[in-house]
Amino acid sequence: GAIQALQRAVEADSAFALAHYRLTTAAWWAERHSLADAALERALRHGAGLAEHDRLLIQAAHAFRRGSHAEGERLYRQIVAAYPDDVEAWYELGEVVLHTGAFRGQSLSDAREPFERAVALDPQHMAALTHLTNVAAAEGKKAELDSLTRRVLAIGGQEQWELRAQAAFALADTAEQARVLAEIRRRGDGGIAPFYVAWSAGDFDGARRMIRLYVDRPTRSPGERAASHILLARLELASGRWRAAQAELDATSALDSQTALEVRALLAASPFLDRPRVELARLRDALLSWQPRAVPRDPSARPEENPHGSVHAHLRLYLLGLLNARLGEDAPALRYASEVEALGGPTAARLFGRDLAQAIRAEVARGRGDAEGALAALDQAPFWTHEELDERYSIFFAHGHELLLRADLLFQLGRLEEALRWYAAVGGHNPLIYRAPSHLRRAEIYERLGQPQRAAEHYARFIELWQECDPELRPLVENAERRLAVLARER
Repeated sequence: GAIQALQRAVEADSAFALAHYRLTTAAWWAERHSLADAALERALRHGAGLAEHDRLLIQAAHAFRRGSHAEGERLYRQIVAAYPDDVEAWYELGEVVLHTGAFRGQSLSDAREPFERAVALDPQHMAALTHLTNVAAAEGKKAELDSLTRRVLAIGGQEQWELRAQAAFALADTAEQARVLAEIRRRGDGGIAPFYVAWSAGDFDGARRMIRLYVDRPTRSPGERAASHILLARLELASGRWRAAQAELDATSALDSQTALEVRALLAASPFLDRPRVELARLRDALLSWQPRAVPRDPSARPEENPHGSVHAHLRLYLLGLLNARLGEDAPALRYASEVEALGGPTAARLFGRDLAQAIRAEVARGRGDAEGALAALDQAPFWTHEELDERYSIFFAHGHELLLRADLLFQLGRLEEALRWYAAVGGHNPLIYRAPSHLRRAEIYERLGQPQRAAEHYARFIELWQECDPELRPLVENAERRLAVLARER
């Protein structure tokens, strides 16, 4: 309804900049991204004569929505400094930090203040309250999570069942968990609830239980089923179970062979797995023989379906570069970096290719022992994202591999405080599979820094996440258990 009213407004006055801006927001919430983009460009074009506050809001939204996240954050901070009672600017600042802060070394907790300021000004701001439940769940602040969840449900009604699911698993409320699972059986779909349970509540097993209730229901489309199996694969690897992840990717392959191959290659290249060369070479050969085809997005499909439809060619070249770098084949890796950088296409795909090229070059430099050069390569990749390449629906768009690489490079160079910040960003980010390694490395750093309590907390979390890992990863868990025992004796 808002979209229709705002469209009538701009039909009556095509230079009505604020109406174009509000149309952008309404269309974005309705996931009508083409309409949102066009309206935002018109708002920017016609907004020159607006008052400073309104002009800055449009400029900040344009920077954020079009991928210049650091600039978007800077502009929103400029607005709230000048207009500290601006609810919208505080909320949008929180959005920038929540969804893109990891690319600048920010953790989920860094989004707390903006959302709290928005809620202080508007106590019934549902979106800000919802995100504060995510932050409280991730930080393990159970009393706060319980209070916030009750507050949101009182405002929005019991249909906010994704938040009920998040709280049920974060608070270990078995009765409420049973009610949530019953609701999922009735609906035949979990929506965003499994994501919340895994990402913010940190309960991978709970998320798996939810997804398995509906993953292969015949009423679901092949794209929906493939997306669920991929999320299951990520959850299995996040628990240190590569074999189980492979089984989920096998199931994905029967539904979407292109995406299954892409995700399998990226997961196999995870540095903590240390897969055999023959396996990496086999995946490289599969990519070489694959001819990717663009798959137009169905506007009626859910956003997690076919997330790579426009960038399969980019991902093929990126993965070939990544695997060759891991195999020590630097010349072909660098050639693929140049090729993916040269690919054309829409702005989102073109800038995505630019970032992937720098990621390949960073991997080559790391393999050569040039940590400084690898960091310099990553510095040239701002990891531009856009609604078309939504980080919530693809492990590639979230760039978790590159975030972990940056943290590892800083650790290798002895820049421990910086490394801690980036490992925290990785740990709160949504790819999930890098969460346990980030806890292990933070434990080691805190131990070096003489902070045994913090070290013990991260060792314990790592052990919890990988308690049922594959045998070949078990030595990492056993060593963490020994270090945790030593720290306990020393206390």
